[in-house]
Amino acid sequence: MKKVIASYTLSVFFLILGIMSFVQASNPNFLTSADTVNTLKIPSGVWLSISGIVFIIIAAILLIVRILSNTKKR
Repeated sequence: MKKVIASYTLSVFFLILGIMSFVQASNPNFLTSADTVNTLKIPSGVWLSISGIVFIIIAAILLIVRILSNTKKR
């Protein structure tokens, strides 16, 4: 489990999820169709932006942990 958490592929996965969330947050066609289904008062673009920021922060933390664990082993 420790190797999976500290791997680069998990960090890249979260980074791609964050970038995809930002791309969808700026896509007006997706937002209009998502807002017609959404019954909450907060627009879908805001939710996608927040989730994009969270995924990018998680990816950065995982990359930092991976780099620090590699330098500690040396």
